Amino acid sequence: MNPELLRNLWIELGLPRLIVAPLVIGALFLLAWYVGGKDIDRVAQAALWLYYAIMLLWGTRRAAASLGEEIANRTWDSQRMSALGPWSMAWGKLFGATSYVWYCALICLAVLALEGDQPWQVFLLHPIAGATALAVSLLTVLLQRGRARAGGRSSSLIAQLLGIVAGVLLSPAGPGLLHLGRIEVSFMVDWYGLEARPNEFFLAAAAGFLVWALFGVYRALCADLQKRVWPWAWILFSIYTIAFFAGFPDASARTMGIDGLVVAVPVAAVLYYVAIFADNKDSVRYRWFLLSLKSGDLARAARLMPLWLPSLPLMAGLVLALGLRTDQGDPTRIQPLFHDFLQIADVSVLPATAWAVAAILFALRDLLILLFLNFGKRARNPDLAALIYLAILYWVIPGILGFLGSGWMKAVFLPWPLEGPGIAIGIPLAEVVLMAVLTWRRWRALAPRLASRDLPRAQPHAA
Repeated sequence: MNPELLRNLWIELGLPRLIVAPLVIGALFLLAWYVGGKDIDRVAQAALWLYYAIMLLWGTRRAAASLGEEIANRTWDSQRMSALGPWSMAWGKLFGATSYVWYCALICLAVLALEGDQPWQVFLLHPIAGATALAVSLLTVLLQRGRARAGGRSSSLIAQLLGIVAGVLLSPAGPGLLHLGRIEVSFMVDWYGLEARPNEFFLAAAAGFLVWALFGVYRALCADLQKRVWPWAWILFSIYTIAFFAGFPDASARTMGIDGLVVAVPVAAVLYYVAIFADNKDSVRYRWFLLSLKSGDLARAARLMPLWLPSLPLMAGLVLALGLRTDQGDPTRIQPLFHDFLQIADVSVLPATAWAVAAILFALRDLLILLFLNFGKRARNPDLAALIYLAILYWVIPGILGFLGSGWMKAVFLPWPLEGPGIAIGIPLAEVVLMAVLTWRRWRALAPRLASRDLPRAQPHAA
């Protein structure tokens, strides 16, 4: 049997705890039955709410602490030196450290199955949503390895919050948008022209994202245990997620101008920002990556490739495609972009293309801001600082400028093609150049100069 799983089972599932859990949960159900006017449906509803309270509040905390506490107590390095493989370690951490949570949650599911009237597809969504929440929490802690204060309370809190978000989004009730238990039978999900019943469709979709979450935990542990990993997992996950959400616009949505490309652009942008925040922005590893490219060792360069690097061209290509298509679809809005900006009179595109180019430049500027803050010698929570700075740049200052009516100034903080293509593209381009120079100078001053003989010491990470 898996030693890590067995160790956690012995720690978590003591006899007193096994006896206390059904007594306490049974007392809560009895109270719900009495307060609800002795209605058995109230018991089933209480079981559902208690299940998600246990999994999302307690379970995500335990999943994050299964690794976070060991990192904080400095016992994780000894486990990394053991003979356990990444999959055994992932299974033992994810389901062994949360075994008592599952024990309590399964009691709630058993009561819900006996007293509830939900379809079996909806019922299976509950454990899938709970397992995904735990996997996302553990994955977040793994991605924060090697950073300042990794494994502390702040890391566990962030992991728990992300796990709660994932569990809520995959639950049958969703984020308040759908309730599969009460949905009309006549409703059908239109996905790429294929119609399916909501229960079956969302069950398959949730199971797919659960598989990706579990695989993400496995890949992160592979990197932490210094196993060779190749950067194809994140690329495939990004394509999978974009393709999944791009299939929802139906014929009625397309008549309003909302098609797969319109949906794919914000999804790709979200994945890009997830990549730049999740990536371990180590200046030395970046130097190893560039040295590997320079020496022609493409295999090692691929394993050292930053997580955001494949997301940037994917997002940029979709944004540019949307801008070009918008310009071609509405010829009345054509403005001579290249004539105004590059003095080429025989080429003209729409303002939407200027917006697309500006959006790509702003995304590149945001990346450089994160790298600049992470490359500081006294960097302390640089990602949190970058998140605050980006919120100020995108929301606070544009809101003030909008109140003052300074239209052209918005191009400094937002993709803003209304003041002309030259301003829309030139201002963010100048910001990118400035941040690139500052980031390059800080990186050169921080990272040591490495020779090709130092490359075998490089530490790849999961992608």
